[in-house]
Amino acid sequence: MVINLNSIKPFSILVIMIVLSITINAQTTITIQNEFPINKEESFLTVNSSHLVYNSEALSFNGNIVFKQSDRKIFSILNSGDSSSDKFVVFTVDKKQGKIDKELRVHQFDHRQPVGLPWSVPIYYDSSIPVPIIKQNRIIFLRPETQSYSSYDLYGENQFHFNLVKDIKWNHEMVLQYLSNDHAQYLVGMESADLLNRENTVLYQLDDEMKAIRLGSLPITIPYKSSITNDQFAIIGTRAEKIISDQIPYLLISNLGILNAITEIPLDGIPREIIWHTNNIYLIYKDHYVTATKMNNYRLEPKYFNHPFYAVNSFAINQYLYFLGARGFNVSRTAIEYSDIELIELSVNSKSMSTYSLYDGSTSKIQLKKGKGQNEYFLTTDNRVIQFKIEH
Repeated sequence: MVINLNSIKPFSILVIMIVLSITINAQTTITIQNEFPINKEESFLTVNSSHLVYNSEALSFNGNIVFKQSDRKIFSILNSGDSSSDKFVVFTVDKKQGKIDKELRVHQFDHRQPVGLPWSVPIYYDSSIPVPIIKQNRIIFLRPETQSYSSYDLYGENQFHFNLVKDIKWNHEMVLQYLSNDHAQYLVGMESADLLNRENTVLYQLDDEMKAIRLGSLPITIPYKSSITNDQFAIIGTRAEKIISDQIPYLLISNLGILNAITEIPLDGIPREIIWHTNNIYLIYKDHYVTATKMNNYRLEPKYFNHPFYAVNSFAINQYLYFLGARGFNVSRTAIEYSDIELIELSVNSKSMSTYSLYDGSTSKIQLKKGKGQNEYFLTTDNRVIQFKIEH
């Protein structure tokens, strides 16, 4: 059964939710808390109680521009504090063109006001923009092409730079990923750009000083997707066979402390996402998901959705998995178009599915962000932001 929440009038939401919790799933209620318009080229960020909207040119709050620079454009914005903080960081890049080095500039904000002076890290010519990650009051910048990273405090001080591989040649093919759990931070990198190297992936752990400790090599040529728990990890990548173009996808599973006991599982393709739930792994593909459990020696079990569905995002809450996606999916020369956005709930225990309609229009954009409230989420489409809450 499908209930279209998008068509419910605001004053009747509470009444309908009571009925919905009885007729669809006695354990779950989904409430649309708020909706507001947004332009197609804009992105949305929630910082504690503040809702920020930005594009490449400006950052706005309640329709008022609070940050704009004529010679720079906004690359990304990240929260820099805990859930009760109004702190965030704006990253900007030069607008100037040409075969020159540029810089990624870091601007700190608190309560929508600039804090301190901006500082920057270099963007070397013909390299990608360093990937910023904020963790434990530090900013880490990943540079995949050189298998290196740098770490700063939020003020641009206490710098630390580290090359994971000595004398490595710069290459666009290389991958560098960041992972973390409740106890530590990790990196998944590559030994080289040699796409015939069958053991080319390396797992590192960052110590308290942000230095990388090599934990061991993994039998993967190129890593694509990674996921971690407090004691296990899963990495999906490809491994070269006899020729470079013959890359076979594999899922690797292992305990973090015993890299010599790795379970290898060949796959038919690269999934969109990996989700751990207790000791079970869920691989999310566009039209189905695959489970692999420790109890059955991680034998893959594909499960298809109850109707045509193209998954875009997924997340877990307690004993439920949620898949956000669309019933309709069309690819043209210029864009991807989704229609009828839905949230599918999977009960891990009963294996039953329930479907909730969130947006019945068409959109080229489906973005999901976690809100500050418990089980609160924001869905962004081309023309609106939908705030909803899941209650069990």
